[in-house]
Amino acid sequence: TVKSTEGSATQIQVDLTPFAANQATVYLKFNSQGNHDIFWAIDDIKLISVPMLDVAVDTVSLNQFVPAGNTIITGRMRNAGGVTLNSVDMTYTINGSGTTSQSFGNLNIPPFGTYDFAFPTPAPLDSFIKYTIAINAFAPNGGNDAVASNNTSSKDVYALSAMPSKNILLEELTTAQCQYCPI
Repeated sequence: TVKSTEGSATQIQVDLTPFAANQATVYLKFNSQGNHDIFWAIDDIKLISVPMLDVAVDTVSLNQFVPAGNTIITGRMRNAGGVTLNSVDMTYTINGSGTTSQSFGNLNIPPFGTYDFAFPTPAPLDSFIKYTIAINAFAPNGGNDAVASNNTSSKDVYALSAMPSKNILLEELTTAQCQYCPI
């Protein structure tokens, strides 16, 4: 099932193995329900053979601005392989040096599933500068990762001496000329 808003594209991966395994012929059918005034399109369908062991680091989930001091490094990993992912080794570096390692176990991530992780060892972001945080994942289930190109993700983070408070202003405005409408 794909839910999309008008004007946006959504990419999904669907594991067809339970339906197509060892079958001589497999048919795909698409149904669309809704009130789509303009059109609805499906494009660039690819049937691929998925490697057994493949872990991917999708994102580094830190905010762009963090308070100076110790910061917990967080992100999202994805099981891009064909078997359940139970363990993975990960590292993070700050500005290309100071590698911190962590083994994550008891994960139980199904194929194409995701997992939000947090390193227990915080990163010392003490200076008021830009930091490049790079996260690398390897050794899924203690084996060799089949696709190394998706194992790393990085993000630039700025440590600030103080986090400013944010105030939100909402104002109703119409373009109609009326007695009670702001102009």
